[in-house]
Amino acid sequence: AWRIQSAGQAWSSVTLPPVVNLLMHELSRWKASIGDPSSGQRAGEDSGGGSAKGIEQRQRAHDHDLISTINLCTASVAAGAVFELTARGHSGIVFSLEAAGGFGSAAACTVAAVGWQLVLEYYWHRMMHLPFFYRRFHKMHHRYKSPQPFDDMYIHPLEAIGYYLILYSPAFIFRLHWVGFAVYMSIMGSCGILDHCGIQVEALGLYNTADHDKHHQLFDCNFAFPFVYMDILHGTFAGTFCSRQYSLESLRLRKLKAT
Repeated sequence: AWRIQSAGQAWSSVTLPPVVNLLMHELSRWKASIGDPSSGQRAGEDSGGGSAKGIEQRQRAHDHDLISTINLCTASVAAGAVFELTARGHSGIVFSLEAAGGFGSAAACTVAAVGWQLVLEYYWHRMMHLPFFYRRFHKMHHRYKSPQPFDDMYIHPLEAIGYYLILYSPAFIFRLHWVGFAVYMSIMGSCGILDHCGIQVEALGLYNTADHDKHHQLFDCNFAFPFVYMDILHGTFAGTFCSRQYSLESLRLRKLKAT
């Protein structure tokens, strides 16, 4: 009975990001309907007498809802596959501290899962910016220079499959306690939403949504997700980290010298 109950809790953790994405999408619609209180404008109005709602719709890609829905389904199938394999004992997710090797081992594996994702996601993202892959896949996601809620799901479906393979791979690489896996998925899901919500959020000087906004605006910096360690390691970070400023100008000068 404990195994079934714990498996159900694990299922909640792996399906959390798609569900929260859907809620954030509805929040963005609500915000659009009430307008921007700070601007003094009502919904459906803009400074030029046109329809603000119409402007927003024109800025959205015509296939935005279709692509986002496909990717939500893909994410749900991936989550379901992890749950099913876990229930059959074919993943590294366990349901007792003893099976996880104790609290220290469980915590270390959770940190290792985050690190594993940081490394794979960085190189995957850099690969998506190579001309061949960018033109065919990643350019779709960069249509939005100032992302809003739910824009993180507007990504080429084939690229999304690669991302979900990376996202869920720790469940099969590490011996993770289900709580650790839930923490890992909560970090990834929450940061994915925050990075595309259009609101600046900073946490302990280690995470800032402005970093990914800068990537969408400037293209050639800040590839790492969700934390910037890999960008700093490879010299592709532009922003502020732990009170130290990394400038985009110095980054581009290093690239020119390298060529």
